Amino acid sequence: MKITFPTKSKDMYIHLVDEDGNDRNFSNVSHIFEWKWDALGDYMGPCGHDAQNENYYWLFSKSSNYAVESCETGNYESGINENGFFSNDWPTDTSFWADTIGWATDVVISVNVEKSVSYTHLTLPTNREV
Repeated sequence: MKITFPTKSKDMYIHLVDEDGNDRNFSNVSHIFEWKWDALGDYMGPCGHDAQNENYYWLFSKSSNYAVESCETGNYESGINENGFFSNDWPTDTSFWADTIGWATDVVISVNVEKSVSYTHLTLPTNREV
């Protein structure tokens, strides 16, 4: 999975994993993940908390720094909810998501699938279709 933030000139590469670091399937329900900002770099994370993993959409992290692995046990929740990307406890105008908050119209989310799926469209949490 890849999230492109064009206005920030950043690509976030996502590896979907469970608490043990094993591959997991994409889901509309949030869960922890590993991330990196360089396609050739090493993944960071996962950072999360079992009790909060399924509270949002698609992805969830508890990290105080998106550039380096800085897992937190309290606060610093970042995820995707009905209002888009969010990061709690970060300084104003900053975010785990390359400083993006809400639904930016230029953000591109790409998901690779290894087998055929029957979906003809994906309905985003805000009921927008892609």
